[in-house]
Amino acid sequence: MGNYLANATAQTALKEILEVYNDDTGTFDSTRLDNDIDAAEAEVNSGLTIRYTIPATSSTGIALCEAWSLAILRSKAYSRLAMSETPIVILAEAKAARNAIRMVGSGAIDLPGETEQTTTGLIAQIRTTANTPQCTRAKLAGF
Repeated sequence: MGNYLANATAQTALKEILEVYNDDTGTFDSTRLDNDIDAAEAEVNSGLTIRYTIPATSSTGIALCEAWSLAILRSKAYSRLAMSETPIVILAEAKAARNAIRMVGSGAIDLPGETEQTTTGLIAQIRTTANTPQCTRAKLAGF
């Protein structure tokens, strides 16, 4: 189950298309919904873990992560509908959520109240080594 979205919250938000989570007998299958919730939250967390300790713990961080997760979840749910297009507003919300997550991860905007990663560990090593040119004139002189 998710860190930001409860199954009941998602059911309320997706009430107009909740039947996409029905099993073959037409009975609602909460496991399918839980899997999509987990996937949406994983997408949010993967963008935030570059800078922040996850899951979010501040009320502002949780609210933002919930909104982003829900936008992505709605897009996933609509994509499950056979023979229909996802409404433009749903696609726009998911795109805006993904852009905001990307901006937080890149440092363009902050996630208020959240704990930033320390300057040690794998992420710091990647940041440090990523700024060091590997293919310089001197290194490639013999080629």
